[in-house]
Amino acid sequence: MSKHTPARQSGLPIRLGQIADATAQLAKYLWDRVPLRGIHNPGHWLRPDDVVLADLRARLAALEDVLAGGFPASALGLQAVNLTGDFALLGLIEQWIDNWEDVLRGRKQPDPGLAIHVDDYRALKRAAKLFRQKGANPAAGAAAIAKPPGTAGRPAGPGDAGAAGAMDVTIAPQQKRFRIALSFPGEHRPFVEQVATRLAESVGFDKVLYDKFHEAEFARPNLDTHLQRLYHDETDLIAVFLCAEYEQKKWCGLEWRAIRDLINGPQAATVMLLRFDKSEIPGMFPTDGYVWIGDRTPDDIANLILERLRINAEGAVAHGKSTA
Repeated sequence: MSKHTPARQSGLPIRLGQIADATAQLAKYLWDRVPLRGIHNPGHWLRPDDVVLADLRARLAALEDVLAGGFPASALGLQAVNLTGDFALLGLIEQWIDNWEDVLRGRKQPDPGLAIHVDDYRALKRAAKLFRQKGANPAAGAAAIAKPPGTAGRPAGPGDAGAAGAMDVTIAPQQKRFRIALSFPGEHRPFVEQVATRLAESVGFDKVLYDKFHEAEFARPNLDTHLQRLYHDETDLIAVFLCAEYEQKKWCGLEWRAIRDLINGPQAATVMLLRFDKSEIPGMFPTDGYVWIGDRTPDDIANLILERLRINAEGAVAHGKSTA
């Protein structure tokens, strides 16, 4: 790993911008090409090849180079995001590359423990956002860094970079097990899965009720009643993706029963309606507000859901509700 030289304060915003770019590029490559432990994603079951390892090492070296360009860890808040130092994130990635190179060259057998966790990817995304924010406001301290829920023992950071314009929801108090639940028909899974991923990057994969994030838990008898309880009692905000297929699907119907009970009671604000089309949905009325998805991107929809989560949280604080 590269060693840091004494701090030079001139050009700090430019340097931080370079660090942010290199960090974001490393994070993106992890997500696109590297099997990540702790999430079901397209690369989960793949083993890396020489090209992936070489490309990843190049991106790691690029980040180390800009980190070594004149600013110690303490000047950048790096200690808080655990990128440098013994057994820290960049060292773990470097060790993972070394181990897989040994495997590919026949020097050792694959070890199931040789894995980069999805939280490592999230830590890099959060770090990239921190550096970009510090570049815009170099006087900003590292006090804003907050360890996200569900990352005990993992690298921590200030919030997630996510997609461009993603909102910081660190002020939103968590009241229940899940921050956000998604209710949708399978026909729209490709779109909704992108939304789920963007949301999880901001609030944590374990805090988003999306089936692919909880496959082991959902492989159980009586899943119908279990899901209804999670939607009804264990979620701060439910995003419902309505369309013609939604009304026809058995599982959507089960979820909709729990959601309708919330709508009909004092917790109606915990439901956010979104529409792919204008199909008639039993229980909805012309006076019910909704987001028209239309040509909006998954990033756009994720940002709106995060905005609603923040609005609900601010309303709960204003009314003195418990945030335990």
